[in-house]
Amino acid sequence: MNVDIDTATARGSPAWHIPRTAAILKSTEGGVVRIAKSYTEHVGMEICGKTVGLVGLGAVGGEVARRVKAFGCRVVVFDPYVAAARATELGVEMVSVKALPPSSSVASSWRGSTASTSAPTGLRRACR
Repeated sequence: MNVDIDTATARGSPAWHIPRTAAILKSTEGGVVRIAKSYTEHVGMEICGKTVGLVGLGAVGGEVARRVKAFGCRVVVFDPYVAAARATELGVEMVSVKALPPSSSVASSWRGSTASTSAPTGLRRACR
């Protein structure tokens, strides 16, 4: 996902790159811990009770949602390919691409990076 980190941070939505590791599970658990730690460091408050926005609710995004909810977070998701039943199963709220940035205290992208999954134009605009 392409996000202007400086602009997002200036608007009160800190953004950072969370690289993938070789093992998906390690990446998921490490990513969730990094989300919580980075949010605390950048914003100066705990992530508990905040809203985490996720782009992608596939296998990895679903695991991230489960783990972030364990921190007491509300989870909102943009994923045009996911059925409403999956969101209900995970206890997350599906939102539009435009609603994700303003409704999230912190956002994270958990989808494959290919030509067909480049950042949706609406998300790029909403993050500016």
